[in-house]
Amino acid sequence: MKLNPTSMRPFRSSLLLLLAAPALVAAVPLIETQLKANDHGKVGKDVAAYFTARSENKNINEAFNDAAETVEKTAKKVKDTDILALVEDWEAILAEATTTFLDHEEYRKKGKLIDDYEGTSGDMQVAGALYCPKSYSARRGEPLPLILIVPDENMSTREALEIQWTNGTNDGPALLLALKMPADTRIWDVIGSPPSEIGGISAVMLAYGHLNAEFKIDVNRVFVAGHGRGIGTAVATAAAFPHVFAGVIGRQAAPEGMHYQNLGNLPSLFVSGGTHATALKTALSEMGAENCTTIDGTEDVVWEWIADKRRDAYPSKVHFEPTSNYAVASNWLSLVGVAVEQNAPVVDASFDRASNTITIDAKHATKVHVYFNDILADLAKPVVVKLNGQVHEQVVGRNQKTLLDLAYQSGDWGRVFVNRQTFDVPATADETADAGESGE
Repeated sequence: MKLNPTSMRPFRSSLLLLLAAPALVAAVPLIETQLKANDHGKVGKDVAAYFTARSENKNINEAFNDAAETVEKTAKKVKDTDILALVEDWEAILAEATTTFLDHEEYRKKGKLIDDYEGTSGDMQVAGALYCPKSYSARRGEPLPLILIVPDENMSTREALEIQWTNGTNDGPALLLALKMPADTRIWDVIGSPPSEIGGISAVMLAYGHLNAEFKIDVNRVFVAGHGRGIGTAVATAAAFPHVFAGVIGRQAAPEGMHYQNLGNLPSLFVSGGTHATALKTALSEMGAENCTTIDGTEDVVWEWIADKRRDAYPSKVHFEPTSNYAVASNWLSLVGVAVEQNAPVVDASFDRASNTITIDAKHATKVHVYFNDILADLAKPVVVKLNGQVHEQVVGRNQKTLLDLAYQSGDWGRVFVNRQTFDVPATADETADAGESGE
């Protein structure tokens, strides 16, 4: 059963809930898996059946009950712990489930640069130059890292891969797609209004949704890269969806005025980026994020930088300034009721698991959705959420159906959430003063 790429919903940022900057984000200890690989496979098989039932809108309750029964049996192997608290085990389960559900076909043009690759994401086209390593196997191999590449405006997609990434012969360790971009470069750095107007950011995200449905992708190792004019698009995409990527890469001189505010948890690399790349690095450093690298070098430098980069979906501190009304989520929260063009919505959020406290300061939003798992807080205990100084305390709990439904809707097995709560955002003092001055 193939997943319709539209069910990935690349523009539903509330469901596209990345890497922590060492100076900005306190390290969150990794939780080791407690179940065995065959347990992940057994549960994953029934979860895949539930995904299939949902996609076909048939026998959904029966499929969920079967999955729940398997989970209950498997839970007996875990002592003194709720199985829904095992975040990394569920990432492994969902990876198995997604692979089974998507039933990827073997790709027959491995090791060849295909400069006229075409696909669809829903009713929209995806095109560009594709390179799939010889080592790729949909059945037996590990998931591939993915690099989405935006060429310079006068660079062909083939040139972007052949000269800049593969040197014509190297069998790189990632799936590569150099995107065919909209003819009008003025819309490269915006989402646009899909489906009537596909901006550059939309083109990148549609390509991700398509490739995630067609290839066995490691969703924790997805990178967006740009060359020349394409660097602006790569950075704009990362700024709109910072929680989706493991890193952003720029090659050649970077453009002026790149949005750096949302890159605090997202590593960036600029090779021969010039003064504007240096300015972005300085601005991030002033925010407390020492996660931007600027260097002169060759292709090997890029691959060395990529090698140890992996997304962290649950950074303990998040600063997010939405750049579009279509992209209002970051990591483990999303905003509701924002109007980017009218004001400047912003949210600063953090969690402290030791005290089971989540602190959020939000401006120019009516509500905030918070997505929970046991990395953020011990969900068996009361969780304190402080939102603009207003305190909410409750036992959030864990819900298996919420976990599976969020995973199905996002198509992202690298983010596990067992509950979602919605909170009204109290007006800040500044907003109250502004409203008084405007007579509202």
